[in-house]
Amino acid sequence: MSLQLTPDQVGIILKESLTYLCRRYSGDTFTCVHFVRKVFRSAGIELPVLSVDEPPPEFNIAKEDLASPPAGHLMFLRDKDDKRERAWTHIVIILPDNNCIHCSLL
Repeated sequence: MSLQLTPDQVGIILKESLTYLCRRYSGDTFTCVHFVRKVFRSAGIELPVLSVDEPPPEFNIAKEDLASPPAGHLMFLRDKDDKRERAWTHIVIILPDNNCIHCSLL
């Protein structure tokens, strides 16, 4: 089952996520997971515990939706050069027009 966001929740997620643009943070105390938790919490959504073995099934996006993923949803990414044995290494929030926002130390 996929997470169903209301239009109000999507609006809050997008607005709150954009308040983090260009903010400096410490990778020791604020990671991509902290970022998405805080943003989703602002929309009244508590994320489940995230396992590095696999993303939560409620965040699966159907293959046919990957070309235009729904704004406000999460996408779990894997760095192909990361040697750790994990299903994903980064998490982003989908923005309109096939953009995303995330926290990065780069």
